[in-house]
Amino acid sequence: MLSGAQAQMPAPPAPLHVDSHLCGGVGDSSLTQLKSRAADYNLGFWMVGGPGGAYLADVPIQIRSGSHTVASFTADGPLCYVKLPAGRYTVTGTHNGQTRSVQVHSGSMNNYLRW
Repeated sequence: MLSGAQAQMPAPPAPLHVDSHLCGGVGDSSLTQLKSRAADYNLGFWMVGGPGGAYLADVPIQIRSGSHTVASFTADGPLCYVKLPAGRYTVTGTHNGQTRSVQVHSGSMNNYLRW
């Protein structure tokens, strides 16, 4: 029989959670207003499609750190800013049934998911 100390398993690491996110940028004034808040965040990414890089919205987004999902939301505009702990992340989005991913790190503000 194992004693209480021997039977205890180590606790799994606490999951990371995104501190905050802000998406938008539909229209010039909205994009300007959103960009004015960039300094409050430490990760930025765009969602664009087609050869001309048309702005996309209503894209389901998942951000992962290793095997942990740290954020899941629907981007309501082509530009998203996120505040995350320092580290490397995978940002994944789905548009028209196609999934795209990009590897990013906190501090990078000009990443793209392209369809």
